[in-house]
Amino acid sequence: MIVDSHLHVWSADLERYPVAEGREPREAAPVELLNENMAAAGVDQAVIVQAIGYMHDNRYVADCLRRFPGRFAGTALIDQKAPDAAEVLERLVREDGFSGLRIHLASRVDHPSLWATPDQDPLWKKAEEVGASMTLYGPASHLEVVEPIVSLQWYMKMAPLAEPARRAVTDGRIRIVAERFAKVYFNWMDNIRDWCISRQLWWG
Repeated sequence: MIVDSHLHVWSADLERYPVAEGREPREAAPVELLNENMAAAGVDQAVIVQAIGYMHDNRYVADCLRRFPGRFAGTALIDQKAPDAAEVLERLVREDGFSGLRIHLASRVDHPSLWATPDQDPLWKKAEEVGASMTLYGPASHLEVVEPIVSLQWYMKMAPLAEPARRAVTDGRIRIVAERFAKVYFNWMDNIRDWCISRQLWWG
């Protein structure tokens, strides 16, 4: 079996499938043309990735998935900051037949780290719940900031270690030189955070 893992389609029917605001209509590349080219090239199945011209309106790809069941898988674009982003993802997967989500790291967001902020947690929990896959689009230099959403993280609880370390200084078993740095040390111990050891485990 031959599978094309990434391609786009867009319709000539601009009334039914209008392009997003600020985008210019392009010469149509409908699913019918895709099917012809796949047949000519001997391609059995394909992954349709939402075209940027439609932005977050995934209706055309959803209609293609319904028209040709088993022929295509779909990757959607969603507005990550929309208050109903998690619900939209669930509908796209469970009702419209999409398999996953495309994450733009270098465009469409002010900074790639915005994908990994706490307000995005409901979206990623929903992605796990519905079994949605993710495809990342952008330079490798941006990948580190999204590791928390694609990888399980391990943390070491530091408070039980910080307390005896603090006590060793207060009872005189350890002396900090110069003495003025004791204040810095206590501030560190009193505000200690759990230590993420995941990268150390992964990369040694």
